[in-house]
Amino acid sequence: MRRQRAAIILTLAIVAWAGWLPLSALVAGAGTGGAFTTPVLAATYHVGSLICHQLPERSWHIGGVQVPVCARCLGLYAGAAFGALLGLAWWRRTGAGRSRAEERLRRVRWLLIGAGLPTGLLWLIEHLGNAPVDNVVRFAGAMPLGGAVAAIVVAWVAGVSFDAPRAATAID
Repeated sequence: MRRQRAAIILTLAIVAWAGWLPLSALVAGAGTGGAFTTPVLAATYHVGSLICHQLPERSWHIGGVQVPVCARCLGLYAGAAFGALLGLAWWRRTGAGRSRAEERLRRVRWLLIGAGLPTGLLWLIEHLGNAPVDNVVRFAGAMPLGGAVAAIVVAWVAGVSFDAPRAATAID
């Protein structure tokens, strides 16, 4: 039960973070920073700077204020919010048992490869092909990867096993 509760808390945190990112720009633009709001906004933008380049031309602006992360990172987080919810559903559907864990592991590998392709291809087009990529495309291309990773992590935290069974050894 503790694992399931941890998975629910993790999901709520992921959804809250994904929702707070665009909302923080709106709050900052409204100029209603108080004793609580100003440090929270400062912390949000600081955390954003640790994980994102925050280039203005690759970021959206709400109310004239730049969102704390670029469009691609925001797509990762938005996808993660949906993926976390799917991870909970995955756990409810498959349970925490070890049955068919090897098959789940194989599927997870293909899921991650497939989900990472849009982000990887767009990055290659943008950086090696010198082709302009719109922020909407960056956002949409990153959503599958964020969703896949969050779904897997939340399902794992909830107790879904992805371990391939190993052969017993003399030490076992």
